[in-house]
Amino acid sequence: GRAIRALVSPILAPTVHGSHARRVYMLAVVVAAAGFAARARTLTPESSRWPQPHTLARRRQLQVAMLEEEAGPSLPSIPTVLYTALGATAVYGLSEKVPRLLSDGPSEALAPLALDVFFFGFACVSLAKGMGLIGKIDYAALDGRDVGSLAKEAGAWAAAGEVPTQSPDGFEVATFAGGCFWGTELHFQRIPGVVATCVGYTQGGVPAPTYE
Repeated sequence: GRAIRALVSPILAPTVHGSHARRVYMLAVVVAAAGFAARARTLTPESSRWPQPHTLARRRQLQVAMLEEEAGPSLPSIPTVLYTALGATAVYGLSEKVPRLLSDGPSEALAPLALDVFFFGFACVSLAKGMGLIGKIDYAALDGRDVGSLAKEAGAWAAAGEVPTQSPDGFEVATFAGGCFWGTELHFQRIPGVVATCVGYTQGGVPAPTYE
């Protein structure tokens, strides 16, 4: 109870000066919760166990089962709830400040109004990205083999639900799991015989996930 009051009390502080701190505090909570949720998504029951060999058919069954499970009703994620709360808080602040600005003119500092506009825009953009309305990746526009990248081909394989072991022109294809995108890719790029690399997400339930 004390921990909850400690988190909620700065947000609900009624003072005018507290409104600045309340917006900044809310943004910090959103960023922290988004990072926590992103980390928690990687700790699924399948990924937390020691890796076991699966056939391609078994992998496909797991993917289909995951999609069927997600097709039903589900609760919104923690970032979605917090972004919505941040946007509602900003709207409430704007509903107080904009009429006052129109009636009295710019008599008070415009910083609180600018903060509310910023947080409202930030919340709207974040929610739109989470819903897949903006920021979608066009796999066909990704880099190809001409620049040493396997991204375009890997995107096509991912869209088809395939886990290939050989490319159409006869190169062997290997898939590795790692905790870092760029360090792991750089390591493989330096290995003699590797002609193309790419990085991405796997075993998740989000269609066409982005780096954000």
